[in-house]
Amino acid sequence: DPKTEEDEVISTANDCNLSAAPMNDSIILYAGGFTKDGQDGHALTIIDPKTREYEVISRENGWIFSAVPMSDGRILYAGGFTKDGQDGCALTIIDPKTRESEVISRENAWIRSAAPMRDGRILYAGDFTKDGQDGHALTIIDPKTREYEVVSRENKWIRSAVQMSDNRILYAGAFTKGGQDGCALTIIDPKTRESEVISRENAWIRSAASMSDGRILYAGGFTKDGQDGNALTIIDPKTGEYEVISRENGVICS
Repeated sequence: DPKTEEDEVISTANDCNLSAAPMNDSIILYAGGFTKDGQDGHALTIIDPKTREYEVISRENGWIFSAVPMSDGRILYAGGFTKDGQDGCALTIIDPKTRESEVISRENAWIRSAAPMRDGRILYAGDFTKDGQDGHALTIIDPKTREYEVVSRENKWIRSAVQMSDNRILYAGAFTKGGQDGCALTIIDPKTRESEVISRENAWIRSAASMSDGRILYAGGFTKDGQDGNALTIIDPKTGEYEVISRENGVICS
């Protein structure tokens, strides 16, 4: 709770939790590099935070970096795994009830972030270079036609990308926009390609999301203002005013 600073550990795992998202008021979706119950395969998992009862939806042969619920009840997830042993890191949609899955795209390196957009397309990004072109790709794809559009290429990893209420895209990572120092928290218009750097940090930004009041919540391995501790931060993109909510002793991934 950002007001009281009270916190509760819902689950611990034997390796990194790389993504977490609420599915509804009572269920949490999370994923990463861990193997639930020691079984082989990195686990895509649903848990009830009250009862601690959980269900493993899928196990993969490599890290799951991103997992989010879709409006139709299915789950969109992606990472460093190769689905069904086929080459290429998989951008995947799965039905948690039937376990039926569909690979939307395969890339030549890890997909770090994936999120559904309001028009039904999927926004995703990561370490891959689309079509072998230089630069880590911020990409929009139509899951039905597989037609895609590269919105931006960066000089290093993009760790997080989401659509904002005004249809612009908020993204962040280890890249330095325009060759300037500092990992960039950035907003881009996918139509005009005009972009604006909101903040630069001294280490990777792992996660970023727009809040209902127009401010941006972001986190990662950076230390804001050089103070010790990896920073969970809220910033106003218009004024640049920010507030550090918490500092931790290790990287905040989600």
